[in-house]
Amino acid sequence: MVAYFESIFSEGASTEEPEDIFSNVFSDIAASKDRVDTTKNPGMHKTKTID
Repeated sequence: MVAYFESIFSEGASTEEPEDIFSNVFSDIAASKDRVDTTKNPGMHKTKTID
């Protein structure tokens, strides 16, 4: 299996922009508690399911 994704953030975007977006998305789906250490990537999360 090969996974491919394209970043939705423009090169040179501020570090706050992705954090704000992911924070809002996870909050909207009631999954804020699933976010783990986001210092390397604001989309990092851990759940009991396989994504």
